[in-house]
Amino acid sequence: MKDEMRPDIAAAWANVTNKSGKKRDVRKIPEYLNGGETVLTMTGGLVSGKNGLLVATDRRALFIAEGLVNHSFEDFPYDRITTVTSQRGMMFGKIIISTAGVSRVVDQVHKSEAEAVAAVIRERVEATTRERYAPAAPIPNPGRPIGIAAELRELAQLRDQGVLTEAEFETEKARILGR
Repeated sequence: MKDEMRPDIAAAWANVTNKSGKKRDVRKIPEYLNGGETVLTMTGGLVSGKNGLLVATDRRALFIAEGLVNHSFEDFPYDRITTVTSQRGMMFGKIIISTAGVSRVVDQVHKSEAEAVAAVIRERVEATTRERYAPAAPIPNPGRPIGIAAELRELAQLRDQGVLTEAEFETEKARILGR
Protein backbone atom coordinates (compact mmCIF):
# COMPACT_ATOMS: atom_id res chain seq x y z
CA MET A 1 0.00 0.00 0.00
CA LYS A 2 1.19 3.50 -0.81
CA ASP A 3 -0.06 5.17 2.36
CA GLU A 4 2.23 5.17 5.37
CA MET A 5 0.72 2.96 8.07
CA ARG A 6 1.24 3.24 11.79
CA PRO A 7 3.79 0.61 12.89
CA ASP A 8 1.30 -1.32 15.07
CA ILE A 9 -1.26 -1.49 12.25
CA ALA A 10 1.42 -2.43 9.68
CA ALA A 11 2.72 -5.25 11.91
CA ALA A 12 -0.77 -6.69 12.43
CA TRP A 13 -1.64 -6.26 8.73
CA ALA A 14 1.51 -8.16 7.72
CA ASN A 15 0.11 -11.26 9.47
CA VAL A 16 -3.26 -11.21 7.66
CA THR A 17 -3.30 -14.07 5.16
CA ASN A 18 -6.28 -13.02 3.03
CA LYS A 19 -6.00 -9.31 2.27
CA SER A 20 -8.40 -9.43 -0.69
CA GLY A 21 -11.04 -6.70 -0.41
CA LYS A 22 -9.73 -5.42 2.91
CA LYS A 23 -7.33 -2.61 1.94
CA ARG A 24 -10.01 0.06 2.43
CA ASP A 25 -10.76 -1.42 5.87
CA VAL A 26 -7.14 -1.32 7.02
CA ARG A 27 -6.73 2.30 5.87
CA LYS A 28 -9.79 3.29 7.96
CA ILE A 29 -8.59 1.70 11.22
CA PRO A 30 -7.00 4.91 12.61
CA GLU A 31 -10.37 6.69 12.32
CA TYR A 32 -11.94 4.17 14.69
CA LEU A 33 -9.18 4.14 17.32
CA ASN A 34 -9.21 6.20 20.49
CA GLY A 35 -6.20 8.23 21.60
CA GLY A 36 -3.30 6.00 22.57
CA GLU A 37 -5.09 2.81 21.52
CA THR A 38 -2.75 0.21 20.00
CA VAL A 39 -3.56 -2.50 17.45
CA LEU A 40 -2.32 -5.92 18.59
CA THR A 41 -3.53 -8.24 15.82
CA MET A 42 -6.17 -8.60 13.12
CA THR A 43 -7.73 -11.03 10.68
CA GLY A 44 -10.17 -10.90 7.80
CA GLY A 45 -13.64 -12.41 7.91
CA LEU A 46 -17.36 -12.03 7.40
CA VAL A 47 -19.93 -10.72 9.87
CA SER A 48 -23.53 -10.92 8.69
CA GLY A 49 -22.26 -11.35 5.14
CA LYS A 50 -20.03 -8.25 5.27
CA ASN A 51 -16.37 -8.74 4.36
CA GLY A 52 -14.06 -6.85 6.72
CA LEU A 53 -11.43 -6.96 9.44
CA LEU A 54 -11.62 -8.14 13.03
CA VAL A 55 -9.09 -5.97 14.87
CA ALA A 56 -7.89 -6.63 18.43
CA THR A 57 -6.47 -3.59 20.20
CA ASP A 58 -5.17 -3.18 23.72
CA ARG A 59 -8.67 -1.97 24.76
CA ARG A 60 -11.31 -3.68 22.60
CA ALA A 61 -12.09 -5.78 19.57
CA LEU A 62 -13.46 -4.02 16.46
CA PHE A 63 -15.10 -5.25 13.30
CA ILE A 64 -14.66 -2.84 10.39
CA ALA A 65 -16.22 -3.36 6.94
CA GLU A 66 -15.81 -0.40 4.59
CA GLY A 67 -17.75 -0.86 1.37
CA LEU A 68 -17.97 1.56 -1.55
CA VAL A 69 -21.38 2.80 -0.42
CA ASN A 70 -22.03 1.33 3.02
CA HIS A 71 -19.82 0.71 5.97
CA SER A 72 -20.23 -1.36 9.10
CA PHE A 73 -18.50 -0.91 12.43
CA GLU A 74 -18.93 -2.74 15.71
CA ASP A 75 -16.81 -2.60 18.80
CA PHE A 76 -16.59 -4.99 21.71
CA PRO A 77 -14.97 -3.46 24.83
CA TYR A 78 -13.08 -6.19 26.67
CA ASP A 79 -14.94 -5.56 29.92
CA ARG A 80 -18.23 -6.47 28.19
CA ILE A 81 -17.08 -9.67 26.46
CA THR A 82 -18.21 -12.81 28.26
CA THR A 83 -16.74 -15.51 26.00
CA VAL A 84 -14.52 -15.85 22.95
CA THR A 85 -14.42 -19.12 21.05
CA SER A 86 -12.80 -20.23 17.84
CA GLN A 87 -13.41 -23.11 15.50
CA ARG A 88 -11.32 -24.46 12.62
CA GLY A 89 -12.42 -26.33 9.53
CA MET A 90 -10.40 -27.66 6.63
CA MET A 91 -9.94 -24.26 5.00
CA PHE A 92 -11.57 -21.65 7.21
CA GLY A 93 -12.33 -21.01 10.82
CA LYS A 94 -14.58 -18.74 12.80
CA ILE A 95 -14.38 -16.62 15.91
CA ILE A 96 -17.43 -16.12 18.11
CA ILE A 97 -17.47 -13.12 20.45
CA SER A 98 -20.25 -13.06 23.04
CA THR A 99 -21.34 -10.20 25.27
CA ALA A 100 -24.19 -10.13 27.80
CA GLY A 101 -26.93 -10.30 25.19
CA VAL A 102 -25.30 -10.61 21.76
CA SER A 103 -23.03 -13.04 19.95
CA ARG A 104 -21.21 -12.11 16.77
CA VAL A 105 -19.76 -14.74 14.49
CA VAL A 106 -16.78 -13.73 12.41
CA ASP A 107 -16.86 -16.40 9.71
CA GLN A 108 -14.52 -17.28 6.83
CA VAL A 109 -11.43 -16.50 8.95
CA HIS A 110 -8.25 -18.09 7.62
CA LYS A 111 -7.82 -21.23 9.71
CA SER A 112 -4.26 -20.33 10.75
CA GLU A 113 -5.45 -17.00 12.19
CA ALA A 114 -8.69 -18.00 13.95
CA GLU A 115 -7.20 -19.38 17.17
CA ALA A 116 -4.33 -16.89 17.32
CA VAL A 117 -6.61 -13.83 17.12
CA ALA A 118 -9.17 -15.40 19.49
CA ALA A 119 -6.35 -16.10 21.98
CA VAL A 120 -5.23 -12.44 21.95
CA ILE A 121 -8.80 -11.28 22.56
CA ARG A 122 -9.27 -13.84 25.38
CA GLU A 123 -6.00 -12.74 27.02
CA ARG A 124 -7.07 -9.09 26.91
CA VAL A 125 -10.52 -9.97 28.36
CA GLU A 126 -8.82 -11.86 31.20
CA ALA A 127 -6.35 -9.03 31.84
CA THR A 128 -9.20 -6.49 31.93
CA THR A 129 -11.10 -8.68 34.40
CA ARG A 130 -8.01 -9.07 36.62
CA GLU A 131 -7.45 -5.30 36.63
CA ARG A 132 -11.09 -4.59 37.42
CA TYR A 133 -11.32 -7.01 40.33
CA ALA A 134 -7.81 -6.66 41.76
CA PRO A 135 -7.94 -5.96 45.46
CA ALA A 136 -7.28 -2.37 46.38
CA ALA A 137 -4.06 -1.75 48.22
CA PRO A 138 -4.59 -1.01 51.88
CA ILE A 139 -4.57 2.72 52.56
CA PRO A 140 -1.88 3.60 55.05
CA ASN A 141 -2.90 5.78 57.96
CA PRO A 142 0.21 7.69 59.03
CA GLY A 143 -1.65 9.48 61.85
CA ARG A 144 -2.39 6.28 63.79
CA PRO A 145 -0.08 3.31 63.90
CA ILE A 146 -1.98 0.05 63.58
CA GLY A 147 -0.91 -2.91 65.63
CA ILE A 148 -0.07 -6.23 64.06
CA ALA A 149 -3.15 -7.90 65.54
CA ALA A 150 -5.43 -5.17 64.12
CA GLU A 151 -3.80 -5.48 60.70
CA LEU A 152 -4.29 -9.26 60.73
CA ARG A 153 -7.97 -8.83 61.73
CA GLU A 154 -8.52 -6.38 58.85
CA LEU A 155 -6.74 -8.73 56.47
CA ALA A 156 -8.93 -11.66 57.61
CA GLN A 157 -12.04 -9.52 57.05
CA LEU A 158 -10.95 -8.76 53.49
CA ARG A 159 -10.42 -12.48 52.89
CA ASP A 160 -13.79 -13.38 54.41
CA GLN A 161 -15.52 -10.75 52.25
CA GLY A 162 -13.94 -12.27 49.13
CA VAL A 163 -11.78 -9.24 48.38
CA LEU A 164 -8.59 -11.27 48.88
CA THR A 165 -7.97 -14.86 47.84
CA GLU A 166 -6.55 -17.30 50.36
CA ALA A 167 -3.15 -17.07 48.64
CA GLU A 168 -3.19 -13.23 48.76
CA PHE A 169 -4.19 -13.39 52.44
CA GLU A 170 -1.30 -15.74 53.27
CA THR A 171 1.20 -13.55 51.36
CA GLU A 172 0.10 -10.38 53.15
CA LYS A 173 0.01 -12.16 56.52
CA ALA A 174 3.60 -13.36 56.02
CA ARG A 175 4.65 -9.81 55.09
CA ILE A 176 3.04 -8.35 58.24
CA LEU A 177 4.50 -11.01 60.53
CA GLY A 178 7.91 -10.68 58.88
CA ARG A 179 8.38 -7.05 59.93
